[in-house]
Amino acid sequence: MQCTGGRSFRCIPFSDDTAVQRTTHASTSDEGVCKGIVTKGVTAKPHKTADSVAVLALKRIKCNTDKPKRCAVFKTFQCIKADKAFFKCRDVCKTQDAKPEHLSAWAKYVSARAWTNRTKQAEIKLAWRCSKQDQLKADAWFLIF
Repeated sequence: MQCTGGRSFRCIPFSDDTAVQRTTHASTSDEGVCKGIVTKGVTAKPHKTADSVAVLALKRIKCNTDKPKRCAVFKTFQCIKADKAFFKCRDVCKTQDAKPEHLSAWAKYVSARAWTNRTKQAEIKLAWRCSKQDQLKADAWFLIF
């Protein structure tokens, strides 16, 4: 969800170029809930994870206009293991092995299949959860996101 101004939002899928290319979106609104909001949605391949694993991540920053400027940061992510390989590598992939078209295809695929339902109570299906080893690598990636 990106704030586009005032109380306006638009939903951008994780398969979109803005997520695959890690584009930051800063609201230009001077009023309303979008004032001071910066959003980055990302589809990424953590270093040395399996060829079916990637993450969906979101970072949102809300800054005040006071001096000194203060900002609050919200970050969340999900490590997901697809039921087939998307990244062309042997055993484990390096981050640079993930091409934008592979990240986009992976995001479309898991978005349609990885959750138990598509509501607020959605959970990642057990078979689609990352292994402990891949989750540890994704956790490390998330710390620097």
